[in-house]
Amino acid sequence: MKSKIPIIFLICMIATFLIYTFYLSEKEKTKHQEILDYFNSNREQIVSSIEQLIVSGKIQDAFDAIDKYSSIFNDGVFSQLKEKIELEKRKERTNEILSIWKNEIRYFWYRKQDVSYYEDLHEELIKLNPGNEKFIEMQKKFLKKKKEHEEIEKSEKEIEKKEQEIYKKEQEERIAKFGKPPDTEIWGLHGYEGPVMTFLKQRAHNPPSVSIIGCSNLSYTSDGWILFCEYRGQNAFGAMIHDKKAFTIVHGKVTKMENLDEYGY
Repeated sequence: MKSKIPIIFLICMIATFLIYTFYLSEKEKTKHQEILDYFNSNREQIVSSIEQLIVSGKIQDAFDAIDKYSSIFNDGVFSQLKEKIELEKRKERTNEILSIWKNEIRYFWYRKQDVSYYEDLHEELIKLNPGNEKFIEMQKKFLKKKKEHEEIEKSEKEIEKKEQEIYKKEQEERIAKFGKPPDTEIWGLHGYEGPVMTFLKQRAHNPPSVSIIGCSNLSYTSDGWILFCEYRGQNAFGAMIHDKKAFTIVHGKVTKMENLDEYGY
């Protein structure tokens, strides 16, 4: 007797499950039928409202409205509405691309890293609007302009390379003739002022009093590296003097000190 109870219980559970499943199925069918009946009774109004959503740019809302009905039954109008949505999406993206192009074209050729981005935009325009002569012509003009700029860029790089080679050769010749330009590797904190400081202190009445107020950038003449420096120090009478001179430097030593008027200052 006891062994029969579990079997009866199992049968009851299965029966209950089947009944509940049947109930849910019937409930779902009823719900679908209600939606279908509602759609059939209000077909024109529903289609019109979806079309209005499309026109007003509420694409996702239009998709949701279509899915609500197309998931239950097929109707040719849904395919037509989806085609309209796709068309509106293509128009929206086309206008977006044209807006980007219009607003950024003036800066484009100064931002060469964006070339591939704009190429992709043109490709997308053609795909969104196959056979559109206007966009095909735009792409041709863009590719022509791109090629022109690539040629200009190539030419500029070649010129820059030649200029660098010339500068390097001239610099090597100057170094061979005048020695390395004075810098912080040789003179520490004084940098290229080091030879000038050494030169001034060697000739000063009071070397510790000598200080350099400032110097120009290092340049060169046919005689050597040159600096225009402003300095001060005590003279033989203990008075502080202030002066500006041009210093020619060859192989790390000042070989000539001249007045600035020799150089038009």
